[in-house]
Amino acid sequence: MSPLPPPPLLAFLARVLRTSKLWLPGPEAAWDAGWRSQLPKGLAPMALPDDGVPPAGVSLALLAEGADAATAMSAGVALFLLPATATPAAGKGAGARRPAMQSSTGGSAPGGAAARPAGPTDETVLDEVPANRPSPSPLVPVLAPLRLAAGGLWLAGSCRAGLSAAANKGLGRLAEQEGAKASLELLPPEVGALVHVLAAARVSRRALELGAGAGASSLWLASALAATGGSLIAIEKDTARVNLAQRALRAAELSKRVELRIGEVERLAPKLGRGIDLLLMDEGLEDRAERLDLLLSLGVLAQGALVVAHGGRQDPGRDAAFQARLQLDTRIAARLRLNMGSGVTVGVVA
Repeated sequence: MSPLPPPPLLAFLARVLRTSKLWLPGPEAAWDAGWRSQLPKGLAPMALPDDGVPPAGVSLALLAEGADAATAMSAGVALFLLPATATPAAGKGAGARRPAMQSSTGGSAPGGAAARPAGPTDETVLDEVPANRPSPSPLVPVLAPLRLAAGGLWLAGSCRAGLSAAANKGLGRLAEQEGAKASLELLPPEVGALVHVLAAARVSRRALELGAGAGASSLWLASALAATGGSLIAIEKDTARVNLAQRALRAAELSKRVELRIGEVERLAPKLGRGIDLLLMDEGLEDRAERLDLLLSLGVLAQGALVVAHGGRQDPGRDAAFQARLQLDTRIAARLRLNMGSGVTVGVVA
């Protein structure tokens, strides 16, 4: 029997994908009763066919031990998990790549996948282990590894997740510049992989980025949006970094997917319109809670939108107001905290 991830993690992923069905390696009789009892009401576990291949187009599936990413990608699975022993191959014509993010978990459970939790939002905490840098490849499948405290290492991927050779090369070039003491403050690759997989899995159409920097985060997001037919608005107040981002996006042939806007979020927010389904916050921690409140109050963020915030782990005091906002604001349905990069929090708009 293949290992099963902690129910809180599966519950959160089901909420992210807005699904009530979870496909698992069978047979059902082999599923631990205690594990199954921890799944929230409304989340229906279903056994994979005997060949272990998920039905075409399912939203969330856990692949059997020994399976690889090509199985789920060919079946069109929106978001899949692979056990640690699985081979992260991408099938014919695609270069396999080592995971870009690794982490481990512990903590309390987020709310159920079907019903919105009452009171303060619950959370799951994931801890960091070292990450791998991008490596050049004709086609780079993006996998976001999760190291769980109980259950080992899991690799999260999507049938739509993948970097072009140009985008992957661009990320490598920015990493080299950062390594040369350029102080670009790039989004760590493990965080970029997570954002990429989530955007691809949810078929994001309109994404917003606060703090585009030199363009690494924009490359991760725009690469996913190229597969979903979406677009990105990226806001950055530093003109020099905007110029770097523009060059990186042009070189990766992704500039048509991204609209770079220069200025302060507070000034530009009223002109963003509605319908943003994914928000990446990689700007400064100062007044982050107020910026989120502004975007929610203006109706910029759509119902069910994801909020992915990076930063704060080294400065929890400055991050406290933002975390309190996510935990107590009834407009946020659930959150997931990850101790990777400089700290990551993922929230779901109610």
